[in-house]
Amino acid sequence: MALLLPLCLGPELAAQTWTGQGTGQNVNRWSGGNARTNWSPQTVPNAIGAAVQFTNADAGLSGRTIDLNNAITIGSLNISNTTGASFTILGGGGNTLTFNNSGSASLTLTGNSNPDLSGASIIVAAGNTFNVNHSGTGTLRMGAINAGANTVTFNNSSTGTTQLNGAITGTGTVVKSGSGSATLSGTIATGGLDIQGGTLLLAASNRISDSTNLTLSGGTLALGGHSDNLGTLTLNANSVIDFGGGDSVLRFADSSAVAWNPNATLTILNWNGKDAGAGGGGADQILFGSNISGLTAAQRSQIVFVNYASSNIHLPSGEVVPIPESATVYAGLGLLAFALFHGFRRLRRTKS
Repeated sequence: MALLLPLCLGPELAAQTWTGQGTGQNVNRWSGGNARTNWSPQTVPNAIGAAVQFTNADAGLSGRTIDLNNAITIGSLNISNTTGASFTILGGGGNTLTFNNSGSASLTLTGNSNPDLSGASIIVAAGNTFNVNHSGTGTLRMGAINAGANTVTFNNSSTGTTQLNGAITGTGTVVKSGSGSATLSGTIATGGLDIQGGTLLLAASNRISDSTNLTLSGGTLALGGHSDNLGTLTLNANSVIDFGGGDSVLRFADSSAVAWNPNATLTILNWNGKDAGAGGGGADQILFGSNISGLTAAQRSQIVFVNYASSNIHLPSGEVVPIPESATVYAGLGLLAFALFHGFRRLRRTKS
C-alpha cells in the first residue's frame, strides 16, 4: 500500500503581508536582522513562488521607503487598496527583486495607492511571463526591468497611471494592453514591442531601441511631439499613431517584407507635415526605410492621414505623405478633360 505523505510547504511560500512592525534600524527593511517582524507571518518573503501583499492593514505605510537590503526573489506582489498610501520599494546597492513563479509571475495593483518601484531593479527569471496588472486609480512607477527572453505585459485600466521610468531590456517582448495610458520616460530595448490596447506615450525622444520591432494590435503609439527610430512595423489590427504637438520624426526600418493584416487600418493623428503637394520633409514625418520600397503599395494603402484623402505616396527619402484632396480633384478633372477632348475629336471624324 502506498504511503501518502502530506504536502509540506516551507513557511517562505505562504502568503505574507507587510505590517511594518519592525523596530530599530530594521523598521524600513524588507530583509536583514529582525526585519522578519515587518511581516505576517514573521518570515521574510524570499523564495520562488513567494506571495507578497501590501494591504490596508499595513501600519503607517504612507511615506515609507522599504529597502530590499538583499537580493530578493518572489513569485507575486499584490498591492491592494492602501487608502491612498504613497510608498517606495527600493533596491539600492545592487540588491535586485527577481520575479519567479515557475511560469507566471505578477505584480497587481488595485485601489488608490501610489507605489514607487523606480529604484528597485527587477529581474524576470527565465521561463516566466511577468504581468503588471494595474486596475487601480493611483500611479504605479516602475524602474529597470531585465526581461531576458520573457514577455512583460503592462495591463492598465483607464482609471490609473503607469509610469515606466527605467530601462527595459532583454530579447523578449514588451506588451502594452488594457484601456489606459502608460508613459515611457525610460527606454525599451527588447526584441519586440506590441501595443494591444490603450496608449503608450513617449515622454522624450529616442525611448525605443532602433532594433526593437513594433507591432500595433489595436492600441495607440503617442509621440507627444518627440522623435524616434524603430525596427520594422507590423499592423495586426486597427491602430493609431498620434504625433501630438511639437515636431516629430518617426522612422521605421524597411517593413515591406512584414505581413500586415490586410483588413486593418493605421490612422495617423495630429500630423503637421508637408504633404505630397509640398514635397514632404515637414516638421512631422513618418518614414519606412530609406527609399520608396520601404512599404508595399498594399501596406501603404492601409495608412490613413486624418483630414486627408485616403491616398498617399512614398517619397524617395522613405517618407510616406498624404496626397492633398485638391490634387486628387485636379487629377480627376485632368482625366475628364482628356477624355472629353478625345471624345470630341472622334465625334468630328465620324461626322466628316
